[in-house]
Amino acid sequence: MAPINSRVLDPHTLLFSLAVVGFLMAVLFVSFARAMPGQRAALVAWSKAMGSLGAAFTLYFFRGQAPLLFTFVLANALVFGLPHWGHEAHARLLGKDPRRGWTLGLWAFGMSGVLLSFHMGSPQPVAFFTISLAFSAMLGMTAWLLLQSVRKRRSNAMLTAMVTYGLLSAAFAARAVLGFVAGVEQFLAPTVSLAQLFALVPGAVLAVVCSVCFLAMIHAHHMAENIDTLTGQLYAQQDLVAQRSAELSVANAALVRRARIIADLYDKAPCGYVSLAADGAVLEANRTLLDMLDLDRQGFVGHDFRMFLCEASRQSFDDCLAAVMQKGRATDRELDLLLEDGSTAPMLLSMVAAPGVEAATASIRATLVDNSERKARELQTAQMQQELRQRAEEAEAATRAKSAFLANMSHEIRTPLNAVIGLSQLLLMRDLDKDVRQFIGHIRDAGEQLLALVDDVLDLSRIEAGKLELQAVEFDPVQQLSTVLAMVRPQADVKGLALRADIEIPTSMQLMGDPLRWRQILLNLLSNAVKFTEAGSVALRARVQAQEADELWLAIEVVDTGIGIAPGQQQRIFEKFTQADDSTTRRFGGTGLGLSIVRRLVQLMNGTLSMESQPEQGTTFTVALPFRKA
Repeated sequence: MAPINSRVLDPHTLLFSLAVVGFLMAVLFVSFARAMPGQRAALVAWSKAMGSLGAAFTLYFFRGQAPLLFTFVLANALVFGLPHWGHEAHARLLGKDPRRGWTLGLWAFGMSGVLLSFHMGSPQPVAFFTISLAFSAMLGMTAWLLLQSVRKRRSNAMLTAMVTYGLLSAAFAARAVLGFVAGVEQFLAPTVSLAQLFALVPGAVLAVVCSVCFLAMIHAHHMAENIDTLTGQLYAQQDLVAQRSAELSVANAALVRRARIIADLYDKAPCGYVSLAADGAVLEANRTLLDMLDLDRQGFVGHDFRMFLCEASRQSFDDCLAAVMQKGRATDRELDLLLEDGSTAPMLLSMVAAPGVEAATASIRATLVDNSERKARELQTAQMQQELRQRAEEAEAATRAKSAFLANMSHEIRTPLNAVIGLSQLLLMRDLDKDVRQFIGHIRDAGEQLLALVDDVLDLSRIEAGKLELQAVEFDPVQQLSTVLAMVRPQADVKGLALRADIEIPTSMQLMGDPLRWRQILLNLLSNAVKFTEAGSVALRARVQAQEADELWLAIEVVDTGIGIAPGQQQRIFEKFTQADDSTTRRFGGTGLGLSIVRRLVQLMNGTLSMESQPEQGTTFTVALPFRKA
């Protein structure tokens, strides 16, 4: 077959023109994708097809000037993007699943001939055949896709696109056949060859005709979606109108019933309702108020409301009217209504201006509540408060008298006890019989126990009376801890308990505070730990918890392995004269004052006291107290 020569057809110009058209179409459809999010997938796919067309034809344009790797292999690889992405674009538009496996397989088949021709020096008709056959099949798939969809939604653009894709598929099938019968010269670049002719014409058709058809299908699909949306909205609005009409009928019936209920509530309310003009004239009133005044409607409505008030209440009523005109409301104003029999009824008046009405012509809504019960309650409350104040003063006086008595009697109570204890100790120094010595020992122990109890009671009384003053003297905390341990150690030794000390305080440290009360706290906690521990150990831990320039906090922990305290009893043990339960008192003795005194002393010293305990596992008391450095 002879080469096709024409002076009119310039292949390079056409290749460049089609490349430009492809890129322009890609940009155009990308902009459409941004404007129509609902069709974004289809429009983006078509823009990729047009971009592939533009890139491929750009490389074709440089054939003979650039290596064949670009102008032959890469160009043909890119041109397959046109039918591949075109098929996906139509599938996305029509709501179908694109057959990517088929199109990619045909893409690979077409490129096999290209690579065979490039690497093995095979004749170019082999590539011509594989490319044409792959294009024919891919375009035929798109035509078949359109044929399946045209039955459901037919449009001129869809029919045109289907016929165009069908003709192009047939043309590429014929192109595959012609590739074998044409001479090699038809594939050379300098002439208007068969290869160029079958590349330019389908490219132009796909770039222009199919783009226009695709855009028209997008527009038709978009319009159809809008019509469906509007139709659905119209049906929805019709249903909504019908629903609203039914609801309005139900609401109107409910409003009628509610109006009757409100009218009934208004007339039979437990308080009086009255509507007043700005000058105080009665406009309307409910049945309850008329019954209060023992009047009928004609005898009340239209008259000045002041006529039905006592002389002393009329000024209060005028002040209430003025407040409503200025602020819009006035509440709980006391006044007395004048009844038909000449008696009076105490009332609470509240007023509010009707909304949306000018002050000059305002209608005022007022409520009148019977105030006689409230007056009686106020009188009763005042009497009860007076009685409570009197009883509180009496209780405070009794407490002060008790505290003063205990404080004044402290020496008188201690003196005979000290005499009993001292004489007992003197008698124990003599040679006595064993039974006599035992009896005198019991007397001494009972005296010391009674003296400790008296000291606890007196300390608690002074704390409650506010007469316990803390000292601020210099003392050695390590020495104080050693003294307390020495005082408790005999009790621990008698019970066979291990008394441990873990003191992390510098021996040279000197503090300012009340060493007596600090020692009293520690002694109470350690004595309790020894008392309630039958086996195991009692540990005293002391450390500096925090310190600043001139102040520090000492933390003391007393840990025992004793009987422990149940969670439900842990708050009660800090109350005075209280232990965990009655069995504890019978088993271990004690008055229940020790921990109460500890807690109050810690509070007086601005410290903290905490406790952790588990029954039958032991208890840990932690005391943290602030001291100034000496």
